[in-house]
Amino acid sequence: MDFTDRQVLLIAPEIINLRSMPCVGLGYIGAYLKQQGRNVRIVDAQFTKEDPLPVLAAAEPTLVAIGVDSRTIFRGLRIARWAKRFGHVTLLGGLHVSLIKEQILDWDEVDYGIVGDGEISTNQLLEALEGRRALSEVSGLVYRQPDGTRARNLNKTEELPLDDLPFPDYRLAGIDHFPLYPLVTSRDCPYKCTYCTVGNISHGRFRSRSAESCVRELLLAKERYNVRGFLVVDENFAVIKGRAYEFLELLNKYRVGLPWTSFEGIRADALNDDFLTLLKASDCRWINFGIESAENAVLKTVLKGSKFETVERAVRKSREYKFKVGGFLIVGLPESSFEHDMRTVDWVTKHLDRAQFWMSIPYYGTKLHEWVKQNARLLRPPVGDNLVNSLSTMPYYDTPNYPARQVKRAHVVASFRTGLSYFFEQMDKEALNAPRERHRRDVYQRRLVQFAVRWDPSWLPNITRGRRLPDAIDPVHAAMHAGQQDEPLPRDLQSPYSTPVGAAAS
Repeated sequence: MDFTDRQVLLIAPEIINLRSMPCVGLGYIGAYLKQQGRNVRIVDAQFTKEDPLPVLAAAEPTLVAIGVDSRTIFRGLRIARWAKRFGHVTLLGGLHVSLIKEQILDWDEVDYGIVGDGEISTNQLLEALEGRRALSEVSGLVYRQPDGTRARNLNKTEELPLDDLPFPDYRLAGIDHFPLYPLVTSRDCPYKCTYCTVGNISHGRFRSRSAESCVRELLLAKERYNVRGFLVVDENFAVIKGRAYEFLELLNKYRVGLPWTSFEGIRADALNDDFLTLLKASDCRWINFGIESAENAVLKTVLKGSKFETVERAVRKSREYKFKVGGFLIVGLPESSFEHDMRTVDWVTKHLDRAQFWMSIPYYGTKLHEWVKQNARLLRPPVGDNLVNSLSTMPYYDTPNYPARQVKRAHVVASFRTGLSYFFEQMDKEALNAPRERHRRDVYQRRLVQFAVRWDPSWLPNITRGRRLPDAIDPVHAAMHAGQQDEPLPRDLQSPYSTPVGAAAS
């Protein structure tokens, strides 16, 4: 098949959660293929919500490359099945493929997979399909050999300096304007936290771009997309402090003029007064930390590489410099318990401006997944639409010391206590001048508070403080003293060591 004049399709499957930013990975791959003279189109169903099916039906047979993570793998496979019906060659890449590797070929609708970086490898596969390169020479490729056995090539393209790659081009997805720009200044992470997919697939590599390149990309983004701010979406932005400092200094030197947030790429142990001074001068507004737990025993078990006292110090110092401080935390980690997680929630509500609690997920290919297989009971596979949906309260595994019912309860309590005020804040903004929206907000408030009462009336004042509640749920005092009810778990979560309904916890 000759792909010289055919439009290569790159597709990001839709996800449930709303996104305010385009798919960065496909933006990079598309820009590189375009640089190589390829005709490329991106269907970013995550951001634009464009339906890939009409595009697949209208296109000549071509290469359809689908980027998937553990949330979107099933949606990606459905797209691949449709692509095969229309005569296309299918390629799956992204984080999930890097985790399961050759297993991606378990599905017949997948012709090829790529493990690791996809820019150069995708172009090499196109060359192979055109007869100009052997499949064995395509970096990171997973493929079927003529005898039916599976093969995987080492991805050597990861040795390429990141500065040699073109900036991601979101115009290939028809995107010419969006408010918040996702900036990638580095890839991978040298730490090996047991729950993290990145450190477990990168084998401790850390690759970074030059500060100059990053600032040039931001200046181009202002001109091209009219962005009003940016996020540094690195896993670990400050591994090399000198590079991070230079980047902050250049933001001022070139007068980039964009407020920004360190999404979760600054470890608490990297912060000091010099760093905080530069962050403040560069118009950084929020600092978010990957905290995970307030219990040192838990942090040690998951190989976090730092102690909670370091986090406390970093949060305190950040507040001294007038930053907004957020955190990401995990319910149900190994060696944790309901009491441990509740202590973490208590600390978060006192010290952070915003927090997000996730359920502990034993992703395939991680050390946590191996730990679960040996020490716990896997309740559901770590894939699917609701994988990182903060409103989903079903645990992925439980242990005799932390049964599913308690994990579920801890996640609900954590989510309500740390997330409800933000939820109300957003509804208040929408409802300022819209009577219909004010009514809808009141309905939401009523449902949320009634649901909260079922779990733990004792902390209801924490989520309603300072707010006038709808008349339908007043008086609050009566609700606080309503009888507490247990929401039944699905039958598959009624584990042999889960506390029976109505029985006292051991």
